[in-house]
Amino acid sequence: RRLVAERAQNARHALALAVELVDRYGYLGSGRSYVFADADEAWVFQVVNGKNYAAQRVPDREVAVNANHYSIHRINFEDTDNFIVSPNLVSRAIEKKWYKPAIKGDYSDFDFALSYQHRDYYRAPINVPRHAQALLMVAGERLADGEEIPFSVTPETKVTIPMLKEALSSHGTPIVGSVGSPHASRGGIGSNGNNPQQHTTICN
Repeated sequence: RRLVAERAQNARHALALAVELVDRYGYLGSGRSYVFADADEAWVFQVVNGKNYAAQRVPDREVAVNANHYSIHRINFEDTDNFIVSPNLVSRAIEKKWYKPAIKGDYSDFDFALSYQHRDYYRAPINVPRHAQALLMVAGERLADGEEIPFSVTPETKVTIPMLKEALSSHGTPIVGSVGSPHASRGGIGSNGNNPQQHTTICN
């Protein structure tokens, strides 16, 4: 993060730097999701252990939420203006038996999150409720039980700084229910402002 933050001139440049670093050195951790944003656009960059990754541009006038699990699902491999993926993303998933295309050679049904998210954390209760809650608080988007969380949504009104502050400081409201202590990093619902979160910066 620091290497990118020190060098990037804008969001797209930050993404290019991150891609270059992962292509060259790989990623040591199990996985991570990063957001690169400037005044004109935002990208979500999700990387897995090794040298595989997927990046998706947040559509104009839409809102995306980053909640400690992969949120990129279907990928338009021909749309390089809005999607950037590692060269071996699909072949690696097929090799590891994480994904099998319904039609051989047709990868339109490839789901990045489903293929690469650890099974213990895919749609995990520590991540899904707070993701859904944040979408509701910021964008007014209420999801039905079991509904797949969209990558991004169109907010009902302009997103303001007070709205972001409220969402980021939320500790598990009745909007999504409560299981255990909302301040716990494990065992609770996984609140937006949980115990390990020391501070959040909002740039205007």
